[in-house]
Amino acid sequence: MAPPTLLRCFSDEHPRYPTERKAEMQARTVRPSSQTTHDQVPPRVLIAESVETWLRLAENFIYSTRARNNANLNYGHIPLTEQCSIATEQDVVKLSTLYIIHPVMIAINAKFPNVLTQYSESPAQPLRIDLTFNRQRSIYGPGVREVVMIMEYKRCWYIHEDEFANAMRHRDDLYTALEELDELRQWSTLQTGSNASWFVKQARAYAINTGCHYAALCDYEHLILIHFLDHESAEVTIVPRSEFRKALLGFLIAACRDRGMIIG
Repeated sequence: MAPPTLLRCFSDEHPRYPTERKAEMQARTVRPSSQTTHDQVPPRVLIAESVETWLRLAENFIYSTRARNNANLNYGHIPLTEQCSIATEQDVVKLSTLYIIHPVMIAINAKFPNVLTQYSESPAQPLRIDLTFNRQRSIYGPGVREVVMIMEYKRCWYIHEDEFANAMRHRDDLYTALEELDELRQWSTLQTGSNASWFVKQARAYAINTGCHYAALCDYEHLILIHFLDHESAEVTIVPRSEFRKALLGFLIAACRDRGMIIG
């Protein structure tokens, strides 16, 4: 059977691959990637944002005339699956690029033609970001990039969804959550020292450095979308595996709009 077209793949789940030492990876607790991450103050409260928010944005484009008439989306195909397993972060990067990032990038460039570029190992002194989606801004000088969205990869199974879920609160309960933290003399709903805490702190440091409010964490099996609002809160979405492509596309569309991109 031929692989689906890039447009059709947004209705499909990305391929599954076996993970080496899965139980070990699931149990591992990470350390901060840098002193900057260690020192970064996390948001106080994570606000639960429904995945439907991002799915609606993606579907509005996927079902549009522009998408249906785009040759790259309709005649391009997802690569065939390979015989491999996931052992390192590089494996995560490779497979995520093939099966998640590539269709999203083709789609976003169909919606906003010739505007966005990708940059791997993007420098953000003293940090380096795994992947950024950028808007070229010639008004700031030749070669100047405005970061629209950040993607940070993790080794497979390092992202623990329960740690994020335990830190998330309903939007209407934000002030109650802040009061509870003050009473407990705690800064954040995130558990100190947890993988989720270090990952959010790292993403927050990137966001402050670049002025970009949209960040995604991906280990191929899990996808966490983070929209930083202010020092007190961030909207967080735990994306079901079946919706990675579509949710990430919608999230990137929102990030583009936040940067003033309205064409498409």
